Amino acid sequence: MTSPRDRRFGLADAMILVAAIGVGLALARMMERLTFAYYEVVYYSPFSTVVRDDPSTRGLFERLVFRSFVLLPAFATSFTWAMLAIRLRAPRPPLRRLARQPGAVACAVATMATAIVAMHCLILTLLNQKYSNYQMNFVPLALDVGWAVSGAWATLLLAGRWRPEPSWIDRGGRCLGLVWILMVVLFYVAVYAEVL
Repeated sequence: MTSPRDRRFGLADAMILVAAIGVGLALARMMERLTFAYYEVVYYSPFSTVVRDDPSTRGLFERLVFRSFVLLPAFATSFTWAMLAIRLRAPRPPLRRLARQPGAVACAVATMATAIVAMHCLILTLLNQKYSNYQMNFVPLALDVGWAVSGAWATLLLAGRWRPEPSWIDRGGRCLGLVWILMVVLFYVAVYAEVL
């Protein structure tokens, strides 16, 4: 029997990651359509340089930032759920040790934050609250999850409980945590550059 530390990448792990790619593509496609419809109908296209083809460098930067706020959270959400499922599969360390691994903590906190935002969207949809910012945009999701992950990691560091495991699973979780935190940084850079 293999120990949790030297668990190899297996067929079940590959199947979970392939499913995550499919979910990420579906989320990205849905959110791209909703986001473009939202900004064109409600705000009379403040992203007109994003929607139109603008050959300038600023237009390219705006399109890149806009697309990244649609694609990155969609794929980060699906891969976060997938990495948490992979981390919780046997063989794995006891939950007490998992709570000290930054990759597992990042995936667990991000999964809880995305579930809370999803429930909020569902409630708004059921109450017929049209054109909610949470429904039509992944920016609040990226900010909520990014701050949640950074808070969880700060808590681990300040409590002296930061115990990374040298495995591909924990490294993948840490990479996803960094993606969520970098989306917060990207948001503030975009606001400073007056792109969003």
